[in-house]
Parts: sequence; C-alpha cells; structure tokens
Amino acid sequence: MADFCTVCADKMGFKPDIDIDSEYGSLENGTYIQCLCEGCTLDAIGKSEDGRLILGKYEHDKWLSKEQHFGSRSSKINSFS
Repeated sequence: MADFCTVCADKMGFKPDIDIDSEYGSLENGTYIQCLCEGCTLDAIGKSEDGRLILGKYEHDKWLSKEQHFGSRSSKINSFS
C-alpha cells in the first residue's frame, strides 16, 4: 500500500499516512525518522540541532527545507521554525 505525506494527501483530497507536523513534533533536536511518500519521494523527516524542520530526499542526497521540497505547497505544513 502506498503512503502519502501531508502535502501530497491534501492535494489528492484524503488524510495523510505520513503526518509531517506530527512526526516533526515527536522528534528531539538532531534526530530524524525515515519514511517514503509515494507522491513526492520524501524519505526522511528531521529536526535540526536548533529545532528547524528538515526534509530528506534520496535523489538529492541532502536535507531540504520545506520550501525547497514542496515549493508553494509548503504552507500545508505548520511546524517550521
């Protein structure tokens, strides 16, 4: 079964399997979790040492801000410092 993140699920009109805000909120600074969104290929959600939301995408092999990953759709995610 395919999993979709907050932004992709919203775009398709259903509840997300990967709730970015919830996952971010559960993390301690300097940690991350692995995931896989079938819509946008998001593969990690992290919290930086200073508490910022950071997102990972395997194809770029680097951490991205929500704006870099989602562009104008980033407003669908609330928990960003």
